[in-house]
Amino acid sequence: MSRHGHMKSQFDPEIVERLRVGDEHAFEQVYDEHHKPLYFVALRYLKDPDLASDVLQEVFIKLWTHRETLDSSQKLKGFLYITLKNRVLNTIRNKRSVILKHIEISSQQKRSSNDLEDKLYRQVCEDSFYAAVAELPRKRRLIFKLKVFKGLDNQAVAKKLRISVNTVKVQYQIATRQVRKNLKDLT
Repeated sequence: MSRHGHMKSQFDPEIVERLRVGDEHAFEQVYDEHHKPLYFVALRYLKDPDLASDVLQEVFIKLWTHRETLDSSQKLKGFLYITLKNRVLNTIRNKRSVILKHIEISSQQKRSSNDLEDKLYRQVCEDSFYAAVAELPRKRRLIFKLKVFKGLDNQAVAKKLRISVNTVKVQYQIATRQVRKNLKDLT
């Protein structure tokens, strides 16, 4: 249990293994831990409780139907949020007019629908980028953040982390590929 009383399923390969073999109790644990935060993220973008609920249901259906292909080293939280991102973006594309109406009503501002959609899409992209970075292994994530967010060059990162410049280059390339792979559905 974490200090907040939640199961730490996103870091627990055991729960992924239990899911892989069809353990419904493991699925319920994951659902209980993640459904509320996922719902509120979906609601934040879709501005409609029914659409957010539909997206949430699709996320957990995908988790259950693809459970056998999960990798025990994969973080469940990352899988859930990337799936949510993809479902939210699909819903935005498919239900654009409904969502934009709800956004305009909730914001009480009269902006063009293209501006609202662009702003929403940019925010989803930004959140997705940070989620993709968070999925990187700890050391690789640190290298990526030092280069991208702090603007350090390879030599400065190598010196700071006491590793070789070549290690920095290789790990940064791998990190960049991983982040791009996680974001490929945004293009």
